[in-house]
Amino acid sequence: MVCCNIILSMHLMMLILLNYMWILLLQVSYSLIQLAKTQLNKDRKEIAPQDIPQMFQNSESLMELVGFLFKCIRFVSHRSWSV
Repeated sequence: MVCCNIILSMHLMMLILLNYMWILLLQVSYSLIQLAKTQLNKDRKEIAPQDIPQMFQNSESLMELVGFLFKCIRFVSHRSWSV
């Protein structure tokens, strides 16, 4: 009985993994912007790496950068990404 439960659990985990792989294969683009839009229904803006040093010039743009980083963390750690 225990062996049967383990096999069923492993089978279920494989089905979940294959489902997520299928979703990613259907994507045309794998950019975080596109994945956030299609999988989470969220708009994600991008900040160019060369613009980051300029954002340390005043408190308003620095707070914009901090807010952007917190949103990035939320996108990456969103439960929809984990299996």
